[in-house]
Amino acid sequence: MRFWIEKCDEEHTDCKSTISVLPSRIHDVQELHTIKLCESEGKSDQYTALSNCWGSAKDFVTTKDTYASMAKGFHINQAPKTFRDAILLTHRLGIHLLWIDSLGIIQFDWQLEGSRMAQVYGNASLTISATNSDDDSKGFLNRRPLVYGSLKMKSTTGHSSMVYLNRKALFPSCSIEPLDRRCWNLQEQCLSRRTVRFCENELVWICKQHIEHESGSSKIPRDSNWDIRGPMSDDISTLSWESLVETYSQWTLS
Repeated sequence: MRFWIEKCDEEHTDCKSTISVLPSRIHDVQELHTIKLCESEGKSDQYTALSNCWGSAKDFVTTKDTYASMAKGFHINQAPKTFRDAILLTHRLGIHLLWIDSLGIIQFDWQLEGSRMAQVYGNASLTISATNSDDDSKGFLNRRPLVYGSLKMKSTTGHSSMVYLNRKALFPSCSIEPLDRRCWNLQEQCLSRRTVRFCENELVWICKQHIEHESGSSKIPRDSNWDIRGPMSDDISTLSWESLVETYSQWTLS
């Protein structure tokens, strides 16, 4: 993942990491024993954003009643596993700010903050997509199924060696993951300039320039029909809208 980030920073001027205006509220993850909700007050910095399915873990949210305790801080182990994974990943990437919608927005007060999603995901240095998880209690940094096979080869000289084969190499994972059924994810997918998807079998990198699979088997230009963040011609706008509506119609609002 660091390789993808560094390569994007070096080669892609339109999607590399930059200092951007922060969301209204964001969590400071520098100290894992005290994760604090902070008011950004219009400041700028790098941050990550989480794209996730809420599932059944709906109690750990910021409301008017829980705001004071969130601002005081909580230990990483108190958070649902998806949040813990996102906090740990952000921390290890050397980024100290993380935005999670259910924590960064005071619930039942979406009128203002809900209108800022384009800026929140568009300004994030990286969107962490918990693609393989349908519930915040399950997390996304889990043991993955074995996708590699091994074969012992023996030469005519009597020497032998092991050859390791990736069964997915020629056919990168393109199955529908749990997060891909969630309508909210569509805006997060379209608006983010850089996303790392944690799929069942591999990681997938998506930026404004290309899509690349962990297996190395797919490195293709990103479909411009999904990029709705900049000015487009009338023809491209029509294609983008039709594609988005068709996809959105197949997903769920839960």
